[in-house]
Amino acid sequence: MIFFDSCTFHAPQEAEKEAMCGLLKFKEEGIIVGIISYKVDRELSRAPSRIARKRVYKIYTIPLNLTEEEREIKTEIRRLLFSDRQSLKTNEMNDVDNVFEAQKYGCRYFVTLDNKHILSKGKYIKKRFHLIVVTPSECLREIKEYIEQEE
Repeated sequence: MIFFDSCTFHAPQEAEKEAMCGLLKFKEEGIIVGIISYKVDRELSRAPSRIARKRVYKIYTIPLNLTEEEREIKTEIRRLLFSDRQSLKTNEMNDVDNVFEAQKYGCRYFVTLDNKHILSKGKYIKKRFHLIVVTPSECLREIKEYIEQEE
């Protein structure tokens, strides 16, 4: 399962836009399963880009009450992404929520273009949460390689 961060739906780089189109095609063909946060779905409903408007992902997370263990994991993710900063902007809290939800729902990949907070911490996220953090183009490349190996 692949978790998509909202920024991937309005990528500024042409290569990343094309990669997202490829990933969406694989999703439509049933080759991959994509998941987005309910928060991302709300954000995409207001997004102007063609890719965002498509909103083909029919699997969304839902807001749930967290167990004590889940609250601890979320706190750990917050520290990993933002050290011990006391206050976070809304988009930064969304980053924490998205990484948390991706690991909670058992996603293998977290696709993002957020280098400042998420991609730069990918090695640590993978080690601790077994979640591979990649750009759309990296994800598409890995999926294509896997498909070729299976043929």
